[in-house]
Amino acid sequence: MSENFDALIDVLTNLRLKTDRIRAERKAISNDDNPEIMSRKQLQILLQKSLDGHIASKSQDLQLIIRWLIHELAAGCAVNSLHHKLDDICVFVKHNIGKSIIDTIKNSSVNQICPHNMKTEARRRYLSSMRSLYRFATGADCWSDLPPSLKHRLLRRPVSVKNRPNINLGEIINRIRQETAHISQFSNTAISPGQYLEALVLICGFTGLRISEVVSLSMGDFWVTDRITVMAKRKGNKQITTEISPDLGILPTNALKTLRAFWTQRFSEVNGYAQEPLFTGYLFNTNDGEIDQNARNTYQRLRRFLSRIGYDDGPHSFRRHFANLARYQGVALLEIINLLGHSTTTTAPLSYIRVYPLIQARQMRAWVQQQQNVSIPGQISLGQLAISINQTREAVFRLVCRANNRAILSNLVTSRTDTICMQGAIDLLIWRIREVQE
Repeated sequence: MSENFDALIDVLTNLRLKTDRIRAERKAISNDDNPEIMSRKQLQILLQKSLDGHIASKSQDLQLIIRWLIHELAAGCAVNSLHHKLDDICVFVKHNIGKSIIDTIKNSSVNQICPHNMKTEARRRYLSSMRSLYRFATGADCWSDLPPSLKHRLLRRPVSVKNRPNINLGEIINRIRQETAHISQFSNTAISPGQYLEALVLICGFTGLRISEVVSLSMGDFWVTDRITVMAKRKGNKQITTEISPDLGILPTNALKTLRAFWTQRFSEVNGYAQEPLFTGYLFNTNDGEIDQNARNTYQRLRRFLSRIGYDDGPHSFRRHFANLARYQGVALLEIINLLGHSTTTTAPLSYIRVYPLIQARQMRAWVQQQQNVSIPGQISLGQLAISINQTREAVFRLVCRANNRAILSNLVTSRTDTICMQGAIDLLIWRIREVQE
């Protein structure tokens, strides 16, 4: 092992320890400052000092790695993502001992640059980091410019699809009422613990707020009239106002009446004082009966309580219930993302919303009913069919291929540019609708 390689490993290990310390110290940053911004500034100073200290170093790879990390940080890379990139480059250097980084990537296969025992998710992130480094070093912009070792894409793990929101909030509330009927009244409020829990579940299930956000609400942040209006400080100190009206089709009338009765009673108890907390007293019956209003413990307390009444999916499923219900009722995806308070447009469709097959089936059914009234049969291309049912041509072609394998269609379709008879298109979509409903 060469001296340059020893120095490279030492510097990278030292950088990794320091970045790990910066990530750990984010919890100690005051609420007035953005922890992410402060950590990014600290990392920028750390990397610049490291680069200045190794300008005269003979290791070109070390300078390349540090410049690449500085570039990624300036391009908006998050602190956690940068830490993962540093982990990946450490793995690469240790796995390819004493070799030049760029030359190794150019002259090796994907199995040679990746450790054999690496799991699928870690391997995907590892190759993504290597592609980013190679593009920075060589200026390669297109996929075709990458070497064969980096042109390896791993399929994502399939996500189980739930066709419809499977949470029965009414059943959960009935169980809450039964479980809390014997709990003694709290001294400073006339509202029973069961009513508090019921309101908590309804607010989470029909506004999309997190448990910690709901418990932190004051009377001035939450209003119930003919609609629900919530002004909450969301994740990342984002102040978002959410307004849920019955017009959206999300909020049932009985849930609105229950929340209005709870809010009116609580409003009269505090004499309309806006700074009073919306929730007071204990939210769950504890073993020792003590009061606990700590927002950090609220989630775990509610999870244990729900598990005791036979609901094991956890409180965060109420938030997913809201997203699925809103999408199923036709609320635009971007509006749902704003209501949830997500900063990216990928989190909601990938992790929250699972009703797309049902929505697609509804669009297919409407098109089929319209076409069945047409007396003159004709031909339709896959592209026109895709536009008619609001899907991509590739999705329709894959659906046709599956139908061909099951002998659903009388005519074999082998190309994305082929046409299909109108009756064949109707039969195809009726088969897909039945498949979704099953």
